[in-house]
Amino acid sequence: MTGATEQWSSRAAFVAAAVGSAVGLGNFWRFSYVAGENGGGAFVIVYILAAFFLIAPILLAEFVIGRRGGGGVLTAPANVARESGRPSAWVAIGWLGILAAAIIPAFYIVVAGWVLAYIGVAASGALAGISGEAADALFSSLLADPVQVLIYQNAFLAMTFAVVAAGVHAGLERVNLILVPTLFLALVGLGIYAASVGDQAAAIDFLFRPDWSELTAQGVLAAIGQGFFSISVGMGAMMTFGAYAPRSFPLPSSVAMIVVADTLVALLAGLAIFPIVFGHGLDPASGPGLMFVTLPVALGALDAATLVATIFFVLLFFAALTSAISLMEVPVAVMCERGFVRWQAAALVSGVYAGLGILCALSFSTFANVHPLGFIPTFEGRTWFDIFDFIGTNILLPLGGILIAALVGWGMVAGLATREADFGDGWLGVLWLWLLRTLCPVAVGAVLIVNLVPA
Repeated sequence: MTGATEQWSSRAAFVAAAVGSAVGLGNFWRFSYVAGENGGGAFVIVYILAAFFLIAPILLAEFVIGRRGGGGVLTAPANVARESGRPSAWVAIGWLGILAAAIIPAFYIVVAGWVLAYIGVAASGALAGISGEAADALFSSLLADPVQVLIYQNAFLAMTFAVVAAGVHAGLERVNLILVPTLFLALVGLGIYAASVGDQAAAIDFLFRPDWSELTAQGVLAAIGQGFFSISVGMGAMMTFGAYAPRSFPLPSSVAMIVVADTLVALLAGLAIFPIVFGHGLDPASGPGLMFVTLPVALGALDAATLVATIFFVLLFFAALTSAISLMEVPVAVMCERGFVRWQAAALVSGVYAGLGILCALSFSTFANVHPLGFIPTFEGRTWFDIFDFIGTNILLPLGGILIAALVGWGMVAGLATREADFGDGWLGVLWLWLLRTLCPVAVGAVLIVNLVPA
């Protein structure tokens, strides 16, 4: 198989880029409120088990397809399938990845724009001493101002474009090698501070003492789905990064580092957020508003409110940027493979994101009462933002993960798959294939089916 034209300069760069892709708003914005809604500790345990026994095997399979097949997400699956005598229809994996890499950024840049706006709000001191009503009014006023929202999300998009247009070495590697370690260090520091000023005992009890009566079957599936969203499996980014990985990079240990790092960030985020939330008697199950309404109230009550709140939202920005550049890299890599100059490809993709992002941004103002797929029970009452979020995270990612597991687990010649995964003929390779053939598709398929059933 032919490899990609560009390769990572070091294993550290490969792991940093993959961790940067995995560590995003899902670890902060989404993990915190989903854990809060599903009972905390029991959800966290299921999430960790899912990350290592369901998500990690599929992540490794995605790397295998990328490295073995070479090239972008349309080339790699087709090459892998052809080598094992399978039909070229497996290229559907690539098209799903491209679709996910178009739909997810459409709403992701909106949330990232909110984060960018709140950096300025926090730095101005506006959150110091803010009340719950004022915090809710502040966030509502932002959502209701389409011009302001569009300015911030397109500013974020411009930064993403600049990194991807710079290339693998000067762009993705450089940014991730700086931002990922910075994010970890700042998050640890914020967690230590939160422990000193908040209710750390309540946070630890909430996150690590399981109350299984609080966890429903829906919560179990939510934990699995959160793992997919958080670790970036099934959207083509990891396949693209795998295509840039030389054969000298051991894939299993790289996957282990990525999953451990992503899980650690989610837990550290919880330890930075929940002590402050509990310390001020606020509700950890306050939904998506936790990050932009509930938490600002808690941060605003601190003595160093302005500094701590600013650092927190800068952290969110770092996490959002590292994930956004990996999403944009998926279609850009495909276009570069077909002769586009990189900056031109990045510009075209940015234009698509900007256009789709308008629909999502206006979902909270001009299009708040527009429900384009309301005639379908599953999408009844959903705005453009809700539709993009639902289709991207609840349909495309699980479906992509199932197909990736099927191609490597059943489509590839078994010995070829385990050798490419650097397992050789040992028992770990047998276990990995068994997980891909049985447990992974069944569990992820359950998530997909439940997501499609109207609530």
